[in-house]
Amino acid sequence: VWSRIWYVLSNHFIAAGSHPDEKVAMHAIYSLKQLVIKYLERAELASFTFQNDILKPFVILMRNSRNERIRKLLVDCIVQMIKSKVGIKSGWRSVFMVFTAAASDELGSIVESAFENVEQVILEHFDQVVGDCFLDCVNCLISFANSKSSPRISLKAIALLRICEDRLAEGFIPGGKLKPINANVDTTYDVTEHYWFPMLAGLSDLTSDPRAEISKCALEVLFDLLNERGRHFSPTFWESIFHRVLFPIFDHVRHAGKESTAASRDGWIRETS
Repeated sequence: VWSRIWYVLSNHFIAAGSHPDEKVAMHAIYSLKQLVIKYLERAELASFTFQNDILKPFVILMRNSRNERIRKLLVDCIVQMIKSKVGIKSGWRSVFMVFTAAASDELGSIVESAFENVEQVILEHFDQVVGDCFLDCVNCLISFANSKSSPRISLKAIALLRICEDRLAEGFIPGGKLKPINANVDTTYDVTEHYWFPMLAGLSDLTSDPRAEISKCALEVLFDLLNERGRHFSPTFWESIFHRVLFPIFDHVRHAGKESTAASRDGWIRETS
């Protein structure tokens, strides 16, 4: 019953939070925040995910708003919820989604504020919050690593990805710990490996970042990870890594080399003509 009621209420809050009158939109978001905080004070049972639903309007508004003050308010609301020590459980998925949207914001202060809190959550509360939404956390960090707002944030996001990888390998994520490969067993794609692929693919994409320090850092972390953990990957997973992680890197290098050669040739023609 409550889910059906919230479906109606959430649409109302989204419509009001998207109102062209900034005062109306801000009042709606303030009201939504108070309601959500009140709900989060109640303990969520293990099999329930309603927290995630009740925080979804923040995700939708953050993705769609073109008003800088509204986006800043949305991030501030999420930060306040984190710092208020309310019992967030399934809601962490939506929290990371809000921060993922903030990572691509054009306003540097929004990116900075969101990243500071993502960093704090991972460094101080990883075991409590990341287990059930590990992939959301990884996608969030990859978005910050791709952010053009600040090279410092991008480098720190890559470093946090490395921390997440270590925690995953150590078994802090349910079902994520790598197991020795049995050569006598016909090993197919392990369910464990779906945790690893987004990190590998994200780092692979970052190797083509136009910022040299970012691409170099991503390349180093990627190959360090493969060197340390690769012996635990199944043959099927390695095949996927070659086709979807490593080959694209070499394709980019080859393409960049052709462009560089063409540019040099054009420059030589202009100079000699």
